Amino acid sequence: MGRRYYCDFCDKAFADNPASKKNHFNGAYHQQMRKAHYDAFRDPASILAAETAKKPCRRFQQTGFCDYGDGCRFSHMTDEKRRELEEQCRQSQQQKRHQTSSSAAVSDQPSSVVLGDVDEWLAKRAKRQESADAGGRKGGRRTLLPRYCLPAHLAAASPDLPPSLLPPTKDDFVGLPLLEWG
Repeated sequence: MGRRYYCDFCDKAFADNPASKKNHFNGAYHQQMRKAHYDAFRDPASILAAETAKKPCRRFQQTGFCDYGDGCRFSHMTDEKRRELEEQCRQSQQQKRHQTSSSAAVSDQPSSVVLGDVDEWLAKRAKRQESADAGGRKGGRRTLLPRYCLPAHLAAASPDLPPSLLPPTKDDFVGLPLLEWG
């Protein structure tokens, strides 16, 4: 049996060859299922905006059914569904306003946790800069030396390691030309 391709959108498997894939991907069912999948992740405001920009589908309004389904270029939005989306939009806007107002209130009061993190970061940064300065400068430019450490299982056997496996020292980098890549 040959290789099979499984389409997650359609929940179908078929022969894994270019012709079968092309036929499947261009098929109406795949297009409909793919659109339904991605529409599930759209926010209510974008759905409402897209649907209100379309004209209503006459066939859907008269019979409640349309041959094109979700692929129809006209809107199948009912008044009830429109009200639901508008309500969801209002709720999400209220949540955003509440979050921005609460975050503004929090930012007015300095937090010791945030200040502690910044102070800690600045101290680490100063140490890194000092170690880089101690590493040496060439022509006014700082050269950062790589840091090497042995894994724990090799560190125990370090006296017995060949020189090619030992980490280089700072002296090994002295006198090497500074090359810029790219």
